[in-house]
Amino acid sequence: MKSVFKVLFAFIFILVTAEIYSQEIQETKISDFTIPGNVDVNDFKMAPEMRNYCYVVWNNDRTASEVHSRNSVSQAFSYVISDQIKFFSNSKYSAIGENYYDSNRKASTTLIVEGKNILTTEYIDWTSSYINKDDVLTVIIKDAEKYYLAKYSDDEGLTRSEPYDELRAAFRFERGTGEEGDDYVHEEEYTLDKNGDRIYTAVRNNKAYLIIGDAVKATPFTDIDNSSIAYDSNGDICFIAKDNGGLYSSPKGFFVVRGDKKYQKFDYVYAPLYFDRSGSIYYVASDSVGEYEYDSYIVKNDKKLDLNNKATGIVSGIFNVNVSPEGNVSYLEWRDIKQMNETSEQYYSSSSYFVKGGKEYFLGYNVRPFVYGTNGKFLYAAQSDPKITKSDIYLFENNTAKKVNSESYDDIYGYDFTPDEKIYFLGMTSDTSSGIYNSSVDLIIDNKKIGDFSFLVYQTEGDSSRALVYSQNGDYAFVTEETITDNQYYSVIYINGKKLDFPSVVTEGSKFFTGIYNMFYSVNNKLFFTATTRTAESYNDNVYEVFVDNISLGKTYNSIGRINYDRGLNVATFLAGRGKALYEVKVKF
Repeated sequence: MKSVFKVLFAFIFILVTAEIYSQEIQETKISDFTIPGNVDVNDFKMAPEMRNYCYVVWNNDRTASEVHSRNSVSQAFSYVISDQIKFFSNSKYSAIGENYYDSNRKASTTLIVEGKNILTTEYIDWTSSYINKDDVLTVIIKDAEKYYLAKYSDDEGLTRSEPYDELRAAFRFERGTGEEGDDYVHEEEYTLDKNGDRIYTAVRNNKAYLIIGDAVKATPFTDIDNSSIAYDSNGDICFIAKDNGGLYSSPKGFFVVRGDKKYQKFDYVYAPLYFDRSGSIYYVASDSVGEYEYDSYIVKNDKKLDLNNKATGIVSGIFNVNVSPEGNVSYLEWRDIKQMNETSEQYYSSSSYFVKGGKEYFLGYNVRPFVYGTNGKFLYAAQSDPKITKSDIYLFENNTAKKVNSESYDDIYGYDFTPDEKIYFLGMTSDTSSGIYNSSVDLIIDNKKIGDFSFLVYQTEGDSSRALVYSQNGDYAFVTEETITDNQYYSVIYINGKKLDFPSVVTEGSKFFTGIYNMFYSVNNKLFFTATTRTAESYNDNVYEVFVDNISLGKTYNSIGRINYDRGLNVATFLAGRGKALYEVKVKF
């Protein structure tokens, strides 16, 4: 009888456990791969609805790679860029393979479509390539020192344009603070015509062209800034151009063009272009006032906008430009300050001003990026004295900058607003008095110190990352590291300032996390994260688990890809590898 109860209990336990996991996590196997080592999701790209896939398979010493899809295997190349693989509507893939040779042979780049080599040439600009709604792949290629716009489709095969000396895809450039960010152009930032096709600028024999769809328009200019092209409310194309040589090969002589109208020349004009509701156009321009010295200002149509209380000195740069529909202009300007260090070496710092309504408001020195709250207020970090390398955090509101921190810090970062508009930031203090660099970070929320930590590990959700993640009910969580030995650390989570216990895990023998990633709260306030539960000599042999509310969902993986969280469906989806198999994984909250 006891054995019957034991069997019955075990059966019920299995059912309950399976029910918990089935409600939380769902795996769909994509494929098994015959490869050296474990599957790496970073080398994988999936077509919509899982109709095809591409896996970049490397040899043992990662000197050669092939593209494996459901239906084909490419030849081997020195390198294939997996994250730039694109799919046609029929799920065929397009990719590029690069071959590197010794000094006696030039490197080459090959366009691959579903395992077949379509074109081998000197260079292919794959980052600006795209497939349009008509299933035509367009790429910029270089051959014999000339550039071409190449197009490929199953119906028409490969075609190429006339040769150009220069050829560039148009995109929207945003002027941030000039201190942080990357130069990578995202898909949504490329400039499109009314049909959804990308726009290109080209130069041949010192004459500039606009390529819009299949139309090639010659202009009377010598070069066009491809990061400046925009359309006004009337549908007229606008851009920055020159008529005295190349953008960077000849000095000065920049101007704005709007339809058939050419505006006043300036020494330099910078993208992007801005518009108000009335149709006026705004942009940043500058005068050359010395060797590598430029005085910048805002121009409205042809007229330089004057300030009511401009401080002395030239304006070295203008960023964070905003033009309202009513034509109200605000921006950040900074001025270079030459200084000498203790060894009499010259270096530069900067003083910064916020300009609004034609008036300057002093912000501080070496200002860090703005973080905006409601009603136009913003946070920023800055130095109060350019000669003292201490940072403070300020709130700019109602035309006044107010210092937030009460303690002094060597650096302040990770600042933001909580969901209920309180301020939080990380204040770092460093110490080298012992001859060894030591640092600690204070977490401050609403002027209250939550604790001091070695550092906080930023967590990524989609394209954003932050030190703190908040739930809809006001709970907050963060990740930090604590010391096991002098050179060994483990990761821990704090919720509302209280450290979570290490949970039960599937990975045998695991006693702590060596990394915590992708942490966020779902719309129903569940805390999701992934963590490394075992570290191996090869990163491809690491073991990861997925957790919700500090409970393992019962699966282990050797690699986990980007997490895509659909707030409407309340489902997180990602690719993951276990051994030589790849899965699509869904976590339902």
